[in-house]
Formats: sequence, C-alpha cells, structure tokens
Amino acid sequence: MQTLKNWTLDHENPDGITLSVEDRHLLHIIVLEDDIWRVWLQKNGETTLDRSWLISPPATPNGETGRPRASRDGFTCPPVTISETADGLTVSGSRLRLHIRRPLQLIWEALEHGAWQPLAADRPTGAYELGRRRDDIAHYMTHDDRDRYYGLGEKAGTIDRSGKKYQMRSLDALGYNAETTDPLYKHWPYYQVRSAAGAHYGVFYDNLNTARFNMGNEIDNYHPRYRSYHAEGGDLDYYLIHGENIAAVTKRFLHLTGKNTFPPKWSLGYSGSTMSYTDAPDAQQQLQKFIALCREHAIPCDSFQLSSGYTSINGKRYVFNWNRDKIPDPKALAQTFRDAGIRLAANIKPCLLHDHPRYREAAAKNLFVQDSDSGAPETSMFWDAEGSHLDFTNPATGQWWRDNVKAQLLDLGIGSTWNDNNEYEIWDGDARCHGFGTPIAIRHIRPLMPLLMMQNSWRAQREHNPHERPYLISRSGCPGLQRYVQTWSGDNRTSWHTLKWNIRMAAGMSLSGMYHIGHDIGGFAGPKPDAELFLRWIQSALLLPRFTIHSWNDDHTVNEPWMHPSITAAVRDAIRLRYRLIPYLYTLLWQAATQDEAIVRPTFLDHEHDEATYADSDDYLIGRDLLVCPVTAPGVRARDIYLPDNTLGWYDYHSGEYHSGGQTIRVQAPLERLPLFVRAGSIIAEGALMHADSPAADSERTLRLYPAKGNEKSEGTLYDDNGTATDGAHWQLHWRLHGHGDELYLRLDARVLYHDHAKHQPIYDYHCHLPPADIAANRQFADLTAIWLEGDHYKWRGLRTLGIAERLITGDASPREKFQTYAEAVPHFIGNPLYHWTHLELKRPFGITTLLNGDTAQSVWDEANARLAEPTFTARGILEQMNVKMVGTTDDPIDDLAHHAAIAADPNFHIAIRPSFRPDKALKIEHGNYLHYLHKLEAASGYTIRRFHDLTAALAQRLDHFAAHGCIASDHGLEILRYAAVPDEQTLDAILALRFNDKPLTDNQIARFQTALLVWLGREYHRRGWVMQLHIGPIRNNNSRMYARLGADSGYDSIGDRPIADNLAALLDAMDKTNELPKTILYTINPRDNALLATMCGNYQGEGIRGKVQYGSGWWFNDQKNGMIEQLTTHAQMGILSTFVGMLTDSRSFLSYTRHEYFRRILCNLIGGWVEAGEAPRDLKLLGTMVENICYGNAAQYFGS
Repeated sequence: MQTLKNWTLDHENPDGITLSVEDRHLLHIIVLEDDIWRVWLQKNGETTLDRSWLISPPATPNGETGRPRASRDGFTCPPVTISETADGLTVSGSRLRLHIRRPLQLIWEALEHGAWQPLAADRPTGAYELGRRRDDIAHYMTHDDRDRYYGLGEKAGTIDRSGKKYQMRSLDALGYNAETTDPLYKHWPYYQVRSAAGAHYGVFYDNLNTARFNMGNEIDNYHPRYRSYHAEGGDLDYYLIHGENIAAVTKRFLHLTGKNTFPPKWSLGYSGSTMSYTDAPDAQQQLQKFIALCREHAIPCDSFQLSSGYTSINGKRYVFNWNRDKIPDPKALAQTFRDAGIRLAANIKPCLLHDHPRYREAAAKNLFVQDSDSGAPETSMFWDAEGSHLDFTNPATGQWWRDNVKAQLLDLGIGSTWNDNNEYEIWDGDARCHGFGTPIAIRHIRPLMPLLMMQNSWRAQREHNPHERPYLISRSGCPGLQRYVQTWSGDNRTSWHTLKWNIRMAAGMSLSGMYHIGHDIGGFAGPKPDAELFLRWIQSALLLPRFTIHSWNDDHTVNEPWMHPSITAAVRDAIRLRYRLIPYLYTLLWQAATQDEAIVRPTFLDHEHDEATYADSDDYLIGRDLLVCPVTAPGVRARDIYLPDNTLGWYDYHSGEYHSGGQTIRVQAPLERLPLFVRAGSIIAEGALMHADSPAADSERTLRLYPAKGNEKSEGTLYDDNGTATDGAHWQLHWRLHGHGDELYLRLDARVLYHDHAKHQPIYDYHCHLPPADIAANRQFADLTAIWLEGDHYKWRGLRTLGIAERLITGDASPREKFQTYAEAVPHFIGNPLYHWTHLELKRPFGITTLLNGDTAQSVWDEANARLAEPTFTARGILEQMNVKMVGTTDDPIDDLAHHAAIAADPNFHIAIRPSFRPDKALKIEHGNYLHYLHKLEAASGYTIRRFHDLTAALAQRLDHFAAHGCIASDHGLEILRYAAVPDEQTLDAILALRFNDKPLTDNQIARFQTALLVWLGREYHRRGWVMQLHIGPIRNNNSRMYARLGADSGYDSIGDRPIADNLAALLDAMDKTNELPKTILYTINPRDNALLATMCGNYQGEGIRGKVQYGSGWWFNDQKNGMIEQLTTHAQMGILSTFVGMLTDSRSFLSYTRHEYFRRILCNLIGGWVEAGEAPRDLKLLGTMVENICYGNAAQYFGS
C-alpha cells in the first residue's frame, strides 16, 4: 500500500476544490450541502465504478441504472471560500470548515454557537493508502477511547462499536451468535460519531467492495490512536455528514441515500411463518389449518410469509416453481387466506440451481452473472447444491424477474414478495456482470444485487397494483434498502442469549437508518423455545415494526402463538395489546417515511444529556413516547428499570402510576406482563379492531392522555389513512396538551376538512380552454408530451427562463426530446407552482410518485405512456377519473358547436360539456382585423352587418344557437376596461360606419361603442339566466417578435396595471339601473385589485341569489399558493366566503384538474388555521358543509346545473 502525502492545488470548483496527489491522483472536496461534504479520491484520475446506486437525494431519486458518480444533481452545492494557510489550504462553508495540511491530512471543524469547534480529523501519520499492485484502498482517522461509534448496520454485540472491528461481507449466517458473529447479512459502510467533545458527525463510504472497519481496536506504536476503513477495491469516496445530535445525523444520512418506505398498515399485524408448513407433503392443507388455528385460539393475524418449500423438488428450492403435489391450487390457497383477511408474502430467491426447470431458458438469455474465465454462468454453492446467480445489472434479467413475479405470484393473488437468500456469495471476484452495458466485476457490486432484486420486485408489485403501497421483505442489502423493503435480523438461534443481543442489533440497525425492522420471534434455528423464553421473546419484540414468528426448529416443531398451552392466553393478550397500539405504531411508520424519525430508539437518542442512558441496556423506546423494558433472563419476575431524565417524567402503562425521570425504580415483571412506560406529556392513540386490514370497520379511537406535571405544554400529531392507499389521502389529528393547577387542557385539530369533505367532491369546471374536438373524438394521446406540454404556456415560460432553445419548447424537436428537456428543467422550478403542479399531474391520474428530473425522465416517460395507451386515459377517460361533472369550454360566437352536439348526442358519456359565449372579437372595434371578423359573424348568423342593430341581431342569433347547445355562461377578456355613457343608436351607427370606412376612432368612441355592446350583452345574459364572467387586466402578446413567430397564447402575456375601479362600477351600474345585471364573476390578474373587486361585489348583490356578484378565483398568475390564499382571505374578510363558487382550471390541459386538489387543500388548511387560532368554531359539520359547497355545491347551484 502507498501512503499518500504530497499534494498541490489542481483547480478550484464552484462547489469545492480538486487536489493533485502524488502527481497522479485526484482528490475532490465537494460541498453538496452545508452539512454534507464529499471526499472523492480518483486513483490515477480514474474511477473504478463510474456510477453510484446508493446516493439518492429526494430531488433526484436513484434509479435502476444508477447515477453518474460525478453527479451533483439533487444537491444545492452552496458556495465556499478557499484560502491559503502556512501549511495548506482552508475550505470554508457556512457550517463546516476543512483544513487540508501537508502531508495530506484533512481536519474538520464545525460552527457551534458562533465559534469554530473541532469535529473530525484524519490520522496525521498517513490517512490515505492505495494498493500498489492490488486494488485495496484505506482511510485512517483519529480515535479517542471516549468517542462513541454507532451504525454499520446489522452488527452483533453492543450498540457502541468503539474498540471493535467488523467486516463488510454479506453471508448467509444461519444460527449466528448475536453477540459475536461477524459478518452477517448486510453491507452497510456508514457509521456516526459522538465525539468525546460532544460533536456529532457521520461517515459514509460509497463503496460496495468487501471491507473492514477498525473502530479503534488496533494499536500501532508508530501512529497515534486511529480508526480505519479498508476495502478490497473500488473507489475511496466518502461523505462527512454533520448534525446537532445523533438523530439529526441519521436523518441527513437518509437525505443522502433515500427515505424509508411507507409500508401498508397491515404490515403491523401479526405475521405467521414457518418452514415446516411449506415443507410438508400436504402443505396446502397445513397452511389452511393455520387459519383455523388462529380462529380457534382467537389470535389476530394479518399476513403469512410463505417459506420457499412451496417451490421445492425433492427438498431443493426452485424459485418461481410451484410444487403442485404439495400445493395443488395456489390461486385457491391465496384466496382462502385473503378471505380470512390474511395477506401472503412469498419467498423468492435470486439463484437458480443447475437442475432448475428453467435454468437453460435463463442461461440462453444470458441472465446470469458470468464466470470470469469461461463466460459461462458462474457456479456457486446455494442451498446444499450448486447454481448460478441472476445478474440484475442486465435489464433483460430485471424484466424476466418482474414478469415472473407477476405471473407466478401476483396474478395468483399473492400480493407481496419476501426477497431471501440474496447475499450473493459468489467468490469468483472477477465474475462478470452486465453492468447495464458496461461490464463490472462482481466484487465491486455484490451488495448491489439484492438492492436491484428488491427494486425489481417492488416495481412488479407496484405495476401490478398501482393503487396500494407495496410491501416487501429482504434479508440482505446495502444503503438504499430502506427505500423499498422491511428487513430483519436474519436466521437467529433460539436462546436467551439471542433474545438479549437481538435487542441491541435492532437499535444498531435503526441508528443506521433502517427503520422497518424486526426479528424471527422465538428464534429461527435450533431447539424449540420453552414457554417462558417464547413469551418473553414475544414481549421483547411486541412493538417492533416487524412482528413475525418464524422458525425451522431442529425437532420440526413450529413456533406459533398456541405452541405452549400454558401461556397461550398470555400470548393472546400480548398480541392484542400490539393491535390496540397499531394506531400509535402507524403514526410512527408515517413519521419514519416523511420525517425520517426512527421507530426503534435507544434511550440515549432522545436523552443525550443523560449519561446514564449510554449504559448497555435491554430497554429501548418505540417512538419518543413508549419505553419498552423487556425481561431477557429466565426466572425473572421483578427488575430494575432506569427511567431516562426527560424533565417531564414517566407513567406506568399498566397501572398509571407516575414516576419522575432520571432514576432507577424496581418494578414487578410477572411472566404475563411486559413492563411498559409512557412519557409524560404524550397522547397514545389506541384502536379497538383486532385486524389491521379492515379500514371500513376501523372507526374507533381511544386517546390515552399522560399529562406532564405543572404547567408544561406538549403537542404532537396522530396520523391515519385507509392503510394501503398510494394517493396520499389521509387524516391527521394535531393535539396540544397542557395543565394548569388541577385542570387539564386538550386541544384537537382534526385534518378532516379535506379528506372527509373536500377530496371526494365532484369538479364543476365552469371555465376552461379544453378543445371540444378532443373530447368529441375521445382523443387517445400519443405520448406524455402530447397531453402535457402541448399548448401549456405556463411550462413554456418556465423553460424559456432557463434559456432553453425554442425548438425544444414549441419547435420541431421530437416529443421525447421536448419531454427530456422539461424533465431536466423541473428541479429548477422549486418555489414555482410549476413544481407542485408537475408532480401532482404525474401522481394523479398516472399514479407516478417519482420526482421528475433528467435521470428519472425515461422511467416516467415509459410508465406514463403505458398508462396513456389504456382506455381510461383518453380525453373522456381522464375527465371521468377526475370526477368532473361539468366542463365549460371557451367558444367564439362564430363557432358551429358541432363537437358539443356530438358529445351531447352520445348516450354513454355523462359529463356535461357546455359552451361558453366569448364575444371578445365582436367588442374590439379598434383591432385591425375587426371587419374581417364581422364578415365571419355575418356568415355564421345569416345577418348583414352595417349598423349597430345589425350587430346585436347577429349576436342574438348566436346567443340562441349557444343556448340550444346548453350554454349557461359567457366570458369576456377585458385587457382594457373602458366605460363611457351609452349613446343613442345613431351615434353607434356612426362609430361603426367610421370603422367600415377605415377611419381612426378616438378613445371615447371606442369606449362608447364597447360599453353599449357590453351593456346590451349583459342584459341578454340576464334575460337568459346566464352568468357573465369578466377577466380584467392582462397585457397580451407583449413580445412582438415572438408573436409574429408563434401567434397568440404562446406565453408572452403579463399583468397590467391600468386603473379599473371607476369604469367597473359605472359598467355594472349601467346594467343594474334597470335591474338587468346578470349573475357576474369578476376576476383580476393584478393582485393589487383584490380588495377592490371584493368590495365592488358587495355593491351589486341581488335578492334571492346567494353571491350574485362573485369575486372570482385567483386567476392566471395568481393561480398559485400565495395568490389563492390572498384571494380567499380577501373574499372572507370583505365578502362572504361561504357563497364562493370556488375553483376553475382555466387551462388547455386535461391534466390540470389536479389544481382543484391544490386549491382544496389550501382552502382547508386556511379554514383549519382559523380554527386553531380560535377565529372559527370547531364545528366540523358547519365547516364541512361550507367546504363542500365551495368545492362543488355553490357552483352547481349558481350556474343552475
């Protein structure tokens, strides 16, 4: 190994620097975020693996083919300053500062309380080593015996890794020793440090090669105390993550590698499993017997994990093969379980034995990892035989896998996958993988294979059932695993010793960012557990996210809740306690997925100030509020428990007795009871249903209140949804709890307005620009560009602001090019409503939740286009999916409305498509093409137009024509709102004659003509019972060069600022004088005029009509969050919000109906905020009715249909 010492500055970068090391290597310092810095050493200026699958920030989630290792996508890359020092360089950011010294050493400092404090440092006597003739790499950092190290994934022994050494090499460690065995199943090269000085940081090595971690175990006289990372190859590419505490560092690690998945609620129920049933010759009967036994013993159960015996031939396992002798009818079996409310998860394995019935098929398709010498499928030991491992870096393998998951499992009714035996023990390190077109040796990516395996299983499940969140299990994996699956501690051994040390293993996994975890309760391998051990194990794991009893006992017995009759009642009570607490646990699942909050929490995680919590302990927290204190030794019926010093105290869950924190108490622990304590200042939600997968019946909640003593205040959130939905529909209850003297105050804010009252309301879209021709033809859109980017000037403006060529926006680029361009632009839209709209429009109706960017463009394009080929994604199908009841199109008086007639004549289409009368061109006498337009109006109406009366007669004929086609509204776009007293008809004829003779008109003449015609039209609308809409104030077609090139409505319009108050008042009054003012909606493009319009409406309300004159929804540039809030608030304060006719799309896109969801959420949040502030009553019936009316009812009543 060569120790790297000499360096020079090669160049500065916007986000850091690059050093030249030993005149041949490159060392990059890259500032990704203020608290996440990257150090990347390129040996000889090259990379071993040019991609990463582990880095997956929320803005640019990683995909199947990985992301370029050099990519900064998804990170803000804040600026830094670089300065020279006497012995090197200093790179300074806002929170971290790095000193680079000679010989090569990095020293990190963090800004704490306004001063720079030591954080971390490389070993000064050689920190970086590269193999001379081998590929090995090493990194050394300083060590202090007082430092505490946490993480490294699923490791045996204590939670604190200090003073120990570990391997990163995934093995099938059947029956391991939970205190000493190393390595185990997962590859997790991340740990974090709580230094002796109290600083916190994490170190993550983005490298999948076999590696060793020395956590201060080694001592070398030639060096100060150190810790080290040594990998057998790959890139020395690591991330230093800073945080204010242990929990914060873990959260930032998840920001770097991906959030935890959000499993369905039923995953919290008891999950049965055993090797014995599926290995039995009558497996189907044995499995069905399990259902009967659950009922007999009154044990609730929500899922069953189907071990691999269902695939067996002569005792060996063959993935995707059904043994029809043992299980004659898999589909009937799955239906039997489903009828019992139990979901099946089937075991699948990534290796095909050489005598697998489909081995030759897979080999012929080159689906296997290839032997390094022969190029034939590699051969490895697998389940007491030899086989070949599937190569998931080959897209054909991924497709084959997904197809078989669907055909052999999902289509039969088995909805979930258990991805097992996926450690990829291929010891031909140079065995070749496809590498998505760039071959890679297996030694560089062994742990990647299980990640890609579970990713493909996840895709199959999601594609098969896009309406439910997938549930998957995987035993092996690497960082990124948390994005897809629940995991567990593998094939543990039955013993009290394992029970004790598995507790610590779970805490270590949690501190590593794996939150959805558990164990094989009762032990998987070894002897049958006795009654006491079995019950204590159930209690110990009772509240873990994964609650599975799974076994392969030496004597072929089965670990099941009723295995020991003497304790069956106690087991039943324990499992029922878990079910009562599922509402609490489900909130924790949600917080883990959305807020990166750990579920299993060592007690020090929330009490770092309390040194006593760092002592080795059996106790742990589930969430912040429940302290679990299991018994881990035989014969124990009382034990000492240390209650962490939380300043508020703790309650005994069973007795309700209060204890202050920071003390050790002695508690009774009879065999049938799990000692459990609740943090003072919390609320624990409980349910009554002994089944986690029955949303319709889950209608009861008990809130158990645990107030803090004195006047302490606390608050929190409870979450719920239907348990499986992917659409984000949910319910939240925000609570605040405080005491005052002998009184207790509780405030609840239920987030039910949207989900119970707004979400499911139909859409009454009384103003839009959808093409009637598309609806009449029921257009099947060719691709995502056609339905999404075609005609959307909002998106065009965003692209132009980024300097993108017009060819890629409205020009002759291919649809795929235009979409790719838009996808790459989307991350830059953060803060603009385009970012929200884009992802809402993908989520509904496509069901795509992937954040759109350049890397995800292909997968989004493929998935969306596949959906667009379905019958439900035609123009009409989308309207039906979005629950639209009425569409008000925008139509010129000369339109023949043939498309509307065709739609109305179709007895199988039940959405009203109504024309709206838009006579702008008839009003704009000053426009150069006015006479040309009159000729068209003559042809449409059959009237010759020479005088003002002729014009009104022609328009009256068109009004009749529109009325015959269901029209109930007009619409006017008034760039300039003019008003002048209406003259006599002779004067109007004279003005029209001037126009026919091509004579110039004065502003007064234009105003008199337009006022007269608009007043006449208003009276006609009133006579017919129509609604008049006035859109006031835009400046259109500002860019004359682009107008000449592209025409109108191309995205070159903006907000005008002409005064409107006097003219608007006079115009409305001219119609109201004779009581002929129609129902009117006023819109302004300038938010300056919000209060003006809101108060103007109050001048002209009418008897018998709620909100006759309406202040219209936020329009055009105000059609965004702040604009909507301002419009709603002004409407409420200066009008009557409960009369508001609500939202419209004003769009040319069929995907814009998600804007109604956008509006409805904003509306409900606004009203909910009033309730929270005490400004509105907590009367959900009253407020719910108000929300329902604003979303739909008011508009339907106002427009009369």
